[in-house]
Amino acid sequence: MTHRSPPWGALVRLSAISIALVGVLTALALLNWQARPQTPYFVDHPLGYAEIGVNVALEQYDAEALASTLDRLRAADVRWLRQRFPWDQIEPTPGRFEWATWDRIVRAASERGFRMIAVLDGSPAWARRPEDAENPLAPPRERADFGRFVAAFVERYGDRLDVYQIWDEPNIAPHWGARPIDPLDYLGLLREGYYQIKARDPHALVLLAALAPNDEPGGANMSDLAFLDRLYALGGRAWFDVVAAQPYGFDSGPDASDGFGRAAALRAVMERHGDGTTPVWAVSFGWNALPDDWRGRPSIWGQVDEATQAAYLREAVRRARREWAWMGPMLWATLQPALPVDDPYWGFALWSPDGTPRLAWDALIEMTAPPAVVGLGVYRPNHPALRYEGDWRVTPEAADIGRTGDRLVIPFWGRGIALQIRRGPYWAYLTVTIDGQPAPALPRDPDGRAYLVLYGPEPRSDIVDLAVDLPLAEHEAVIEATGGWGQWALERVIVRGDAPPRWLWIRHVLGVLALSLGGAALWSLRRGDGPAALAALRALSHRLDGWAARVPEWVQAAVALSLGLIVVLAPFSGLRLIAFAALAIALWFRLDLLPPLILLYLPFHLRAVPLEGRAFSVPELGILLGTGILIARQIMREGTGRERARFFRGPLDDLVAAFVGIAILATLAAEERDVAWRELRTVIIEPALFYLILTRGAGAVGRRLSPWPTVDAFIVGAVLASVIGLGQYTTGAGVIEAEGVRRVRALYGSPNNLALYLDRAIPMALAVAMLGQGWRRRFYAPAVILILAACLLTFSKGAWLLGLPLSIVTLIGLRMWMARGIRREGRRPELVGLGVLALIGLALVPFLRTPRFAHLLDFTSGTGFFRLRLWQSAWRMVLDHPWLGVGPDNFLYQYRSRYVLPDAWAELNLSHPHNIVLDLWTRLGLGGLVIGGWLFVRAAIMGVQLLRDGREETYPLVMGILAALTAVVAHGLIDNSIFLVDLGFVWMMMLGLLTILWSGRPISPKPAG
Repeated sequence: MTHRSPPWGALVRLSAISIALVGVLTALALLNWQARPQTPYFVDHPLGYAEIGVNVALEQYDAEALASTLDRLRAADVRWLRQRFPWDQIEPTPGRFEWATWDRIVRAASERGFRMIAVLDGSPAWARRPEDAENPLAPPRERADFGRFVAAFVERYGDRLDVYQIWDEPNIAPHWGARPIDPLDYLGLLREGYYQIKARDPHALVLLAALAPNDEPGGANMSDLAFLDRLYALGGRAWFDVVAAQPYGFDSGPDASDGFGRAAALRAVMERHGDGTTPVWAVSFGWNALPDDWRGRPSIWGQVDEATQAAYLREAVRRARREWAWMGPMLWATLQPALPVDDPYWGFALWSPDGTPRLAWDALIEMTAPPAVVGLGVYRPNHPALRYEGDWRVTPEAADIGRTGDRLVIPFWGRGIALQIRRGPYWAYLTVTIDGQPAPALPRDPDGRAYLVLYGPEPRSDIVDLAVDLPLAEHEAVIEATGGWGQWALERVIVRGDAPPRWLWIRHVLGVLALSLGGAALWSLRRGDGPAALAALRALSHRLDGWAARVPEWVQAAVALSLGLIVVLAPFSGLRLIAFAALAIALWFRLDLLPPLILLYLPFHLRAVPLEGRAFSVPELGILLGTGILIARQIMREGTGRERARFFRGPLDDLVAAFVGIAILATLAAEERDVAWRELRTVIIEPALFYLILTRGAGAVGRRLSPWPTVDAFIVGAVLASVIGLGQYTTGAGVIEAEGVRRVRALYGSPNNLALYLDRAIPMALAVAMLGQGWRRRFYAPAVILILAACLLTFSKGAWLLGLPLSIVTLIGLRMWMARGIRREGRRPELVGLGVLALIGLALVPFLRTPRFAHLLDFTSGTGFFRLRLWQSAWRMVLDHPWLGVGPDNFLYQYRSRYVLPDAWAELNLSHPHNIVLDLWTRLGLGGLVIGGWLFVRAAIMGVQLLRDGREETYPLVMGILAALTAVVAHGLIDNSIFLVDLGFVWMMMLGLLTILWSGRPISPKPAG
């Protein structure tokens, strides 16, 4: 007595496997997403790098000292000044402004070309609250008073100033008066100033108040990080253009995470709120260095010596330029503070009270020079560190190649570098080295040079990595252009700093685990685990089947064929829908008629059938209909739960299912998902469902499996396509005249595609014509002549030289191997096959001198040269994407924009590698190659076994299928193989026919002969 697993055990087993598989696939998808290089935010700056400036108190100087001070700063190439403009001194009484001192400062700075940050704060006594009467740093009682002051200030100086900071340090006392720190209250003041400034100067920059670094929770003082976080939470991002930071170093060096690194912490707050494009300016930074004999109050900002102060200044600027692309101008804490000489703030001063420069002044002068290296971030092409050689034209938005040989040298600090390029329908490429070696992230040409293709079918921007996972250090990229002038191809330079995670090897483990779980799921299905049938529907189905059984078979077939013709040819949608519904009813009882209908219309699959506003191909409509019927029929099958659910029972079923599974994984990993999903659906899943319908359809409606209706329909379809092609050749309409020949294409877009379809039909038709019996033999003989003639007139090299000859040789070889068991025909079949081969050879002779065939063995130019280059590119693609390939239908996008070799640019738009091995590998990865290859091998083994122990009347069909599979592989060595809609269906038809024949073979082996 056979032991049966209880239903609950089967359910738990299948559910556990499914949940584990979903979990593994989810983890794999997350790892793939995290492993993708992240492009830094683009943060724009006036000159593209952190310029150097200084805080000043120019009101302390008389006219002569002011001029001398500014001249000295200008000579040192200091570009930025930050000057406080105290409201309480400018408007001491309402509406009465005292501008004289400030006019002199603004005029002198403007005449010398300085850019000045105007800090607007400090309320006058008349505008303060009573409790703030003695505090000039407190905010006003009424925001409108501040707004009127800001408006007057911008109206007076707006033609010379364009950067304004609204208040200073509102997160600490005494800058917010005698009240708790309140980000919402400050936000109102900021909004007031922002609107007044932008109304008078829309292009002006508004800086957020500089926040004082501290870690207090609130009350009299609030952490700068918490204050900024609250501003963003309140929607304050709308009212400032720049975040102002004060990253004082205190007692730590520039590399510390606290102190100077406080700027990065502020940046993290911004990015947490989704703001990656607003720049941060270090409006006041530095280290305090009081003299050894200092007798004043001690410093509250920490203490270093003068030499360390100067060294820290250099290192801080270098770090910001290297690591913080979001950092704008950096201004030292003070030149000479307007404070008593015993105030410890003098420890920040660049000049002593008598004007003597300190060591930090020399360091600051040194750092005013533009950086010679680009750091982490996204940069415009006019960045000063980029060195152009040749005839480039460079603007802030893009750089244009001047001529072939133009070079660009990019010194950079980071782990990787990428370019944002503008592709377009022009041929050009860049040759790239990193540190003198070919760029590791780019493909190589035959000479080992790394290159980046600029071609694209339409203009668009792309980001292309040149190198990743380099040591975190300085490197040099050298780019040399070939072609591309007038295209403005270079838009941005991107330097990355994040190292790829070291745990990426886990992806390979998860991939193997996913495949194992998929196999376990298939094993579970083979055991019969699945849902139970519905008894009521099963009973209803029996009654309907009994009624349909009274209708003669030829009537059922004629009705299905007629309804199919109406669906395809009906002139209006209403009739088409009615016919489609009627066809669904007819196929409910005769699902075994659907595969012949699909194959009959297969050569016309490019003609879409409009149905309710959408266009479907005939195979797609058939598969949608058949799959629904098959699932419903399966639910209603008689028998035990295990018997009803035993859906996968053919010898090739597991491999077909695995092929679909690996294709889904490859699609999920593809870059161009839209086209990948489309090919997955139309070229892989739908043909696989066709295989399922072909092998299960007859059984689902209680009929005996027979391969012949399917084969007959396939041959009739091929005859129809051939007749159309021969008609084209006769009339000259629709033929392609090229390379000295006239090529027919029937309803296909290319003669090669027609040849791929026909050279699968010829060996099957020839086998039946040679070895068949009765009316089929008489029908198939003229069919062979028509199909062969049309195939030859495609002038397809793959069909003439590989597909047809090798398939016929296979047919002759199989016939000779089986000759001892099939005596009645003598040697006539072999002679027929040899005659067909001779006919092909003789037909080729007159065309050997045409351009089409004259250079068949020339691999230095023409098709042979480009095919070799294509295979080299495809192999590089395989090496870069070994496990899952680039995805279905993604070869074109990867090839023409990344892998095409520079000397193969004349053939850019190739959608597949023209080789069955490379095609399987590039589309579906190593798993697809192994599974697809094993499907061919397993089919061949089944065919040979069927010849050994099958029925004699099926020998011609088995031989024809094996010969047709030979044509698929042989022709696929230099062209497509299975990855077109019709080719996918024909391949699955052959596998399905072998499965049908296998299911009907005798149980006892019958030896050949």
